[in-house]
Amino acid sequence: TRKRRVEDDNQPGTSSAINDQTEQISVVKQKPVLRSETRKLQTKNHEFLGNRIIDLSLLSTIMNEVLRCHQNFPDHCENINLVLPSERKVGLGSDHQFACQSCCFVSPTCKTYRSCDGKGRGAAINMLLASAIQDTSIGPHKANIMLSSLDIPPPAKSHLHKLTSVAATKTILLNEEDMAKKRKW
Repeated sequence: TRKRRVEDDNQPGTSSAINDQTEQISVVKQKPVLRSETRKLQTKNHEFLGNRIIDLSLLSTIMNEVLRCHQNFPDHCENINLVLPSERKVGLGSDHQFACQSCCFVSPTCKTYRSCDGKGRGAAINMLLASAIQDTSIGPHKANIMLSSLDIPPPAKSHLHKLTSVAATKTILLNEEDMAKKRKW
């Protein structure tokens, strides 16, 4: 903030009284875009930016469930106008909620990913990314750059490092089991 001195001619009894007023000046510098940066997920007016990875086998189930819930809603409307009021990231997966702008309907939260263990914890797509990193020459940092370039919000670096370690451990165990089987022959 900067202070600016302003003459106030409207004050009674003085012809040129000076008041201090505080004015907020914000300077916006634009960097040249070499790679797209990760953006905040939720913006004003419920607009989410970028791309998401969605399991296509779940997409029709999700949409049918949302439409069924909207029809059973007491104040349902004829002109459905769905928006995404909230999103929760689960690495590369995300949980979405749908709302109708024509009425006050809000759907339950819908998972757009399959879970690893079948118990609902963790997105399988995250473990697939971690195991793919094991088979390529890129690491978690380069994978995040690649995802950001595709305008897909990358998982947290610490989470991706943890998953990469888990994938490496599982790969070592699978290799040892395979070598043990080959030694028996």
